[in-house]
Amino acid sequence: MNIKEYIRKLIKTCNEHKITDVEVYYSSSSSTVINVVNDEVENFKLSNNEGINISGNYEGKNSVTYIEKFDDDSMILAVNNIKETAPHNNKVRKTVEKNNLDNKSDASDNADIDHKTDINHVIEKLKTISKKAKIFSEKIIAVPRCEYYENRTKIILFDDRGAELEDFYSYSLGSIGLVAQEGEIKKNAYSSRIGKCFEEVDYNSILKDAADEAISMINAKPIKSGNYDVIIKNSTAANIFASFMPVFYADAIKKNTSKLKGKTDTQVAVNNLNIIEDPLYPKAKIKRNFDDEGIKTYKKPLIENGTLRNILSSSEYENSTGNAYRDSYRSNIAVSALNCYIEPGVKQTSEMILGLKEGVMITNVDGLHAGINTTTGDFSLIANGYYIENGEIKKPVNQITVAGNFYEMLNNIIDISEDVLTSDNYINYFESPSLLVKGLMIGGL
Repeated sequence: MNIKEYIRKLIKTCNEHKITDVEVYYSSSSSTVINVVNDEVENFKLSNNEGINISGNYEGKNSVTYIEKFDDDSMILAVNNIKETAPHNNKVRKTVEKNNLDNKSDASDNADIDHKTDINHVIEKLKTISKKAKIFSEKIIAVPRCEYYENRTKIILFDDRGAELEDFYSYSLGSIGLVAQEGEIKKNAYSSRIGKCFEEVDYNSILKDAADEAISMINAKPIKSGNYDVIIKNSTAANIFASFMPVFYADAIKKNTSKLKGKTDTQVAVNNLNIIEDPLYPKAKIKRNFDDEGIKTYKKPLIENGTLRNILSSSEYENSTGNAYRDSYRSNIAVSALNCYIEPGVKQTSEMILGLKEGVMITNVDGLHAGINTTTGDFSLIANGYYIENGEIKKPVNQITVAGNFYEMLNNIIDISEDVLTSDNYINYFESPSLLVKGLMIGGL
């Protein structure tokens, strides 16, 4: 019995036991991690995670349980769990109407579901890049990370009203971490890229970014504290905006933990700022045709020409935007953005530097979890980067902090670059240009 047949039988069995409004969410995820250090495979891990989340109402109350072994005994156990626990719950949940959706996913271009990565080819490529890193500069003394990660996930969502939805996505991540040294000073750097498959991951660009960052920071020192115009490098801007995405969620509006409450269709940012959420964004690592409640996803502006247009929501709210997702089949539904990006401008970051009389470019920040407050919008982050004077990078800087307020920053963006990069792997996908921001506080000497 294949998984779809098993799910249909599960729904039928639930209905026979007078369990109604049945919804079954199935996910199957496989991942591969390979890391090469000193021409040796230090880490090679293959993992699979598969399971079912089943929700249903019994005697007017809702309950949820899980199945991880797909046999008849597990099916009966799940049915009995719902019947035994539902009467003690105080919640009722109806299945969400899954309209305007075909069984075939619009996200089918994510990757060929039958695609097989040549592991031996990956290992040889990583070894080659690791060796190349060591000869990139005599200052590169170690390459502790030369890694490839791949994820392939299938999602099936059925209910007892006849809806049968299926989606599939896959993505690849390449990353390099290295150490540069001059005298007694050592500096670490890290860079990564996303691709649909291994062949799309540009390891040469990753290596150059990490090596340039590490080498340039060797002689970095703090600068005098003060208010500076600041260029936030594209990848760093992406990390900061990704961390502040919860302010666009209906949950935050409901809990009064977002200052965007009541501001839909009002000006909240500079006129040339456009932030888009697009679950089918071609360059993103995860693309979804429907969310985990079966609502069709669609491209939508969060901020359009500086005006707040949309707050992301689930079926818990009056109008779902198709932004209800689970971290796994064991987790609860929560509102989340999937793929967001800031529309680029027309200048390169290098041109923004040329036009700056005095300022700082921030290339990296630490402490995003501890250093931001999504309720107030305040942030204070450990940072490093470069001091700019008369359109030239004069010196690297570190041991500084960059501080400001997210909501104020939206209104203080002077310029937006053309070149874009994405947020780090552990943060939800966000793509951003570099941003020139007026008057951020730099804490240094």
